[in-house]
Amino acid sequence: MEAELEKAASIQMNLLPQVLPDYTEYQLHTFQEQCKSVGGDLFDVTELPDGRLLFLVADVSGKGMGASLLMSNILAAFRILYDDHEFDLVKAVTQISKQLVKYSKPELFATLFIGTIDNRNHTLSFVNAGHNPPILLKKSGDVKYLEPSGIMIGAFDFADWTEDRVEFDSGDMLLIFTDGVVEADKYGELYGDDRLEVLVKKMTELTPKKVVDKVMEDVLDFVVDSPRSDDITMLALKRN
Repeated sequence: MEAELEKAASIQMNLLPQVLPDYTEYQLHTFQEQCKSVGGDLFDVTELPDGRLLFLVADVSGKGMGASLLMSNILAAFRILYDDHEFDLVKAVTQISKQLVKYSKPELFATLFIGTIDNRNHTLSFVNAGHNPPILLKKSGDVKYLEPSGIMIGAFDFADWTEDRVEFDSGDMLLIFTDGVVEADKYGELYGDDRLEVLVKKMTELTPKKVVDKVMEDVLDFVVDSPRSDDITMLALKRN
């Protein structure tokens, strides 16, 4: 069983992008740490045929082997759609959700944040499907939360979503994370959104890697020796 879990963990790790695209005017960093050998968090980054940068972070319900199987299904399904020269966020999310509803149990669903950025007009377009609102940190230190525009994917066949857009100014940074960050548990006390916001506001001048590193360091300092209860995934994007 241990050998099989190690093999599964290796396969799952190799499914995730090993090299991130070099996208003009932007810095990008990703991080994932699972609380078990395999898990249900996923992320992806790619450059679409029309030149837009696409990125997504998702969190599958449950943990362990079952969650990892659903994670790989979602990732593969999205990647089939990337070659579409007219890739549409809402259409893609709707297609994947309908597939999950049709071929998985009702209790299996996923929260998802998927977005694109265009370095020609610096507009961030996104769909938030029931995911923890990412933080858009402005160069001024102000924060904007990118709230959900629909429910999680795979829950109901009648669900729908809308695409939202925000301007991505010079010096702005986007931090996307799964609930393993804000729900990190220290014997009943959660790390929380407020603690994360206070920390992030202090990091306007840092690179995405340093921001992610400091968030993870702060989470670990908070939980001390409490047992880990959830996977943690983060993706940070900053415009130079």
